Amino acid sequence: MTARRVRVMVLLDTLAAGGAERFAIELACSLAPSEFAPFVVATKRGGPLEQRLVESRVPYTVLGRRRLTSPRQALRALRLARRSDLVHSHLFGNNVWGSVLARVAGVPLVAHEHNRVGLHVRFESAFDRFLIGPTAARILCVSGSAARQLFEAGVSRSLVEVVPNGVRLDRSERAEARAALGLAEQDVVVGIVASLRPEKAHDVLLTAFASLVGGGAHPRLRLCMVGDGACRESLEALAARLGVEHRVTFAGERIDAPDLHAAFDVSVLASRSEGLPLAALESLAAGTPLVATRVGGLPELLEGGAGLLVDPGDDEELAAAIGAVLTDPELHRRLAETGRRRVSERHDLARTVGVVEAVYRDVLGRPFQKPQHGESDELVKGAAHLV
Repeated sequence: MTARRVRVMVLLDTLAAGGAERFAIELACSLAPSEFAPFVVATKRGGPLEQRLVESRVPYTVLGRRRLTSPRQALRALRLARRSDLVHSHLFGNNVWGSVLARVAGVPLVAHEHNRVGLHVRFESAFDRFLIGPTAARILCVSGSAARQLFEAGVSRSLVEVVPNGVRLDRSERAEARAALGLAEQDVVVGIVASLRPEKAHDVLLTAFASLVGGGAHPRLRLCMVGDGACRESLEALAARLGVEHRVTFAGERIDAPDLHAAFDVSVLASRSEGLPLAALESLAAGTPLVATRVGGLPELLEGGAGLLVDPGDDEELAAAIGAVLTDPELHRRLAETGRRRVSERHDLARTVGVVEAVYRDVLGRPFQKPQHGESDELVKGAAHLV
């Protein structure tokens, strides 16, 4: 008799094409189909990643949560959790939801920590220590810096495992990527793939780019921003004030974002805070040199010449680093080769999927404490007021 496949409930906020979301969906779509049966629950809204799920025949549900207080959506999530063998939640808010759902449904939880914006505030630390930590069978972190935040909150080290993000290593073609973005072959392109949010510091990159344009070294210099978000209008206004709006492409949210790094001569991440951004790995996998800030897991990723590091918020240092890559062919070649090798050795998606599958097997092979008598759906209703 064939063993029943393990039903894995993947819990997310949205199916937008952000880095954490793209990784979570790619992971779900890459699980061994003979052993695992993933299904995705987006608590808030759908998005471009629905296409990837449809292509991979992975079922999904969008709950449509619009407010912080959403007991009806929480109860729908609970019904789905009770049909699962394991809940795998991604990002802090869903780790809170996942903890409550797992406790009430009586299934184990794997919580995934990607990145926290800004400081690790007391509110989040309290939930890490008193809810997520005591509930999760395992907490996966994308970088050592993310794990340290949990340790500082009082989470047991025995629960935490660092599992760096992984990406596919197949390369896309430069000409196809440029055509998709409307860029000419003669253009010299600085590119960034990141949601237009304050912590991604597109404003710093725009200021650095304006200084490079003013230098006049590259008459066909362009900046391409792939991603969308709340800061788009203010960034468009900043580009106009700096006089570079005709050289900046706002490409919007793209499901083909992993393939677009091949269009760039240099990729940039100017972030003020990070975990281990998927865009950084995708840039290196494409053989595109990366200039990034010294935050989160980026210094560890780029150590030893896999990329150039600058201080966050320093537009002059950022401009100098970008300029160096664009004007020094040998540096460009060396960064591209070292970065590609780094991703191949440490961040192959197939290897990451194998690690996560092993975590699932280990977690499911251990006894799990069912909810105590008297716990009910009211706990889930209460959780809906928290995130």
